Amino acid sequence: MRFVLSILSVLSIFFVSLGSAQAESVAKAHEAAKSWLVLQDDGDYARSWAQLSDHVHETISKRKWEEGSVSARARLGKLVSRRFKSAEFTHKVPGLPDGDYLVLQYESQFENKIRALETVVPFRENSDSWRVMAYFIKLKT
Repeated sequence: MRFVLSILSVLSIFFVSLGSAQAESVAKAHEAAKSWLVLQDDGDYARSWAQLSDHVHETISKRKWEEGSVSARARLGKLVSRRFKSAEFTHKVPGLPDGDYLVLQYESQFENKIRALETVVPFRENSDSWRVMAYFIKLKT
């Protein structure tokens, strides 16, 4: 519950600085990221792959995605907590095609006593449909 409230309060400040159309678009991007993270957390890697952007589907097979996800999560263990840290709307992300992106970061803790910074990057694919384009986990010491 605190996770949801902290996200809502930070996003409300973020939305004030945006126009209403862009704010609505950012909200859709954030919702796409949240629902995608739930699939990853639940170990539903086939469905998380299906919800990735078409660009990702062209670069990594479903089998490779599932194998990589299983391997990474086995090392981390189950999610213990995730706290929203930041959101940045941008048109350029290094190594990815230009477009509309929302770069979301979360401070996370996993059951194997691993702390991490998770970055989820939804991308607007067509009209106002958002799908996750990139996901990174940076382990903290």
